[in-house]
Amino acid sequence: RNKLSGDKFSFNATLSQEEESMKRALQMPSFDFEDKIRQSADLVADLDLKQADRMLQAKFNTPLNVNLETQQLQLSAIAAKLALGHPALSAQLDSKITGSVAIDFAEQAINGNYVAKIDDSEIAGSLVAKNFQHPAYTFDIGINSIDLDRYLKPDWSKRFLDDAAPLNFSSLKELKLRGTLRAGSIKIAKIKT
Repeated sequence: RNKLSGDKFSFNATLSQEEESMKRALQMPSFDFEDKIRQSADLVADLDLKQADRMLQAKFNTPLNVNLETQQLQLSAIAAKLALGHPALSAQLDSKITGSVAIDFAEQAINGNYVAKIDDSEIAGSLVAKNFQHPAYTFDIGINSIDLDRYLKPDWSKRFLDDAAPLNFSSLKELKLRGTLRAGSIKIAKIKT
């Protein structure tokens, strides 16, 4: 039997420029490669992006399994926390996400499932991508209920339009995307559906 093992690996990087900053951290714990199969305890990643009055913070961890013979990679139990700040939001938006991702390089396929929780709202779904050179995406998104007025400032649409660049949809011309969106109830601009 061929076996390769290693100790913890860490990567940290910071990029700063005027009002923008990006911090990235990646920690890979001890690992074992045995007969072309790699297994490790939790892979941990942190991302911190800031730009003027906007910010995104993400932290996630998951077990990592790689099979070199079958060319498959699995993130089998993702646990993530996200924090988002934006001028259109009335306060920082926090979310917890769980899920899994399986990548089959030989078949050129990605399968992902997730459940995101924001306060009492739950967003669950799946994403399938096939053919890495000309990808085709299939998605399914289900929302139990969400009150967007709770998170958005009263003048959010004006702020959004003031900040928005002209829309250019030319990059979507070749996009292959299909899926479903289901929602129990959505409230926005005092309109509930």
